[in-house]
Amino acid sequence: MDNKLSSPAAWLLASTLIIGVSSYATNIVAAHLVTAESYSKFAAGSQVLAAAGVAGGAVVPWLLARRLAQGAKKETFGTYATQGAVFGALCALLLGFCGVVIDDLMFGALVAASAFVTLSSSTYIGWLSGTRRFRTLAGIRVIEATIRVGVSLGLLAATGSAGLGLMGFAAGGFVMASCVMMFGGLGRSGLNWSALERDSMQGLKGMAVSQLLVAFFGTADVVLLSALAGPGAAGYIASVTLAKAATFVAGALGAPLFVMLCTNGINRRYVIRQALLSYAALSICGLGLLIALPIELWHTIFPASYELDVTVRAVAGVVGVGAGALNLVSTVFQAESRYREVVTRSSVGLVLGVSAAAAVFGLTSSVTASMGAFGAVLICAVLILFVAARSSGVSRLKENTAFC
Repeated sequence: MDNKLSSPAAWLLASTLIIGVSSYATNIVAAHLVTAESYSKFAAGSQVLAAAGVAGGAVVPWLLARRLAQGAKKETFGTYATQGAVFGALCALLLGFCGVVIDDLMFGALVAASAFVTLSSSTYIGWLSGTRRFRTLAGIRVIEATIRVGVSLGLLAATGSAGLGLMGFAAGGFVMASCVMMFGGLGRSGLNWSALERDSMQGLKGMAVSQLLVAFFGTADVVLLSALAGPGAAGYIASVTLAKAATFVAGALGAPLFVMLCTNGINRRYVIRQALLSYAALSICGLGLLIALPIELWHTIFPASYELDVTVRAVAGVVGVGAGALNLVSTVFQAESRYREVVTRSSVGLVLGVSAAAAVFGLTSSVTASMGAFGAVLICAVLILFVAARSSGVSRLKENTAFC
């Protein structure tokens, strides 16, 4: 069995690089198209949807990929697609609430609509991953991002509405899912409920709760700041939006890592080490670049009114790297079906992080200090999960379970 993570990860990382550049360009252009207040709402909503997309791509799609890696038939797709639609509807309600916190009821409704279409149409990712068509998946991700950027910027330029700008997420996901289902013959796969055994349903619940907690933990900073600081958070949100490209790197590494950890005969310790080292190298380079670029250059990219000093960028960079690391480390636990460990540690960290950030902001009215407290809790949560993985012995994964 091929133990190398490098080949599939290389394609997905290449697509992630292109998607990251397009995301940077989108945020830079958006900052000049709308006011600081509208930009803060658009960037915060984008981060919530992007994190939910990463999480959603690792719930039903990963469970489908795990079944296909075990030799399940293509007909399994229809059943998991139905599950994906139900999961998307439930997540849309939660994300809609986040949208209401960021702005108002209409903004929340637009976030919910985008979330439903994006998440319910993401099941094809599992089919491509489970059949190891990572090159095709990489290409589709780039096309989807291109559609998203074009629609988002077009709507922002035409209307100036942050909420309508988020509909680009829905457009990209819907178009590409439709194409994959049409040309892949998946639209005729039908339903096969026998594929959803009791253990699979338990896995769906565990995967959904753990992934959503990880996603909310990684985006709680922008939701909280949008509610507390409003336009004053524009500089931090602009910085952390760029820094959280690390979550896309983690997602690109996590997809092949998850499939390989669920395949018998794999040297699990080796592929886990490969993924963690690759993430560390790429994310630290990105963090260094974010901090090292002079403030004058940043003010040529973003409006001069945005607070983008080195302290803000450093804090945003640490939060971004921490969010990606939490996503990647949790993948190891999810491949082992150890959902409870992710859920308990992430939920405690989320409560402590939000409480600390809100308390510090209430005392100091400082965005940097508030997010510094949040980042410290986030990094501690990542380290606790990492130590838990090492102490239990990541190489001692169960070779034969209901999933792997």
